[in-house]
Amino acid sequence: LQEPGEAPMPSVLVTLQSPQGVITTTTSPTGFYHFDGLISGAPHTVTFELPAGVEFTAPVGSINDPDNSDVVNGAAAVVVLAPGEHNPNIDAGVWTPPVMTVQKRNLTSGVVRPDQEIAYEIVARNAGQTLARSVVMTDPIPAGTVYVSNSAAPAAAFDGAQLVWAIPQLAPGASFTVTFSVRVTPGLLSTSAI
Repeated sequence: LQEPGEAPMPSVLVTLQSPQGVITTTTSPTGFYHFDGLISGAPHTVTFELPAGVEFTAPVGSINDPDNSDVVNGAAAVVVLAPGEHNPNIDAGVWTPPVMTVQKRNLTSGVVRPDQEIAYEIVARNAGQTLARSVVMTDPIPAGTVYVSNSAAPAAAFDGAQLVWAIPQLAPGASFTVTFSVRVTPGLLSTSAI
């Protein structure tokens, strides 16, 4: 259950469905598993049950390609072994997804009045152990305000209702900080919460 250079995935429950019935085992500390005494010429299906916190990757290539993931929703395609065949290439690609956290805070202290600005800061953090790729962070403009043009730093796309930042990647433990300002709409009641 690993490619060269990847950490092994031990203790994954592996189930074999065959004419002999259902047989289970778990992956070893090195990420491998093995079933003995299989009937050649008969259909066999291998399924993997993921431990908490990991997900399957998408299959790539053919089932006998040792450099891919062979599973869809935990099950590999049916395999028929030739007499004496040993097939060590039925594997599952798994990964630990990044854990993203987002915190937003108001940088403007005190009471704001209509036509005054409010500054915000948003910090997106990768709290996981995996590189986060192609992260998209959006933030809607609060009701009763309008976005102050070009105030987003770094620059953001603005569609009239929300700001959008594209973050190509965020390493484990890294953060991405943005700031922007809005202006309170004239005529907003003094008791309105923003």
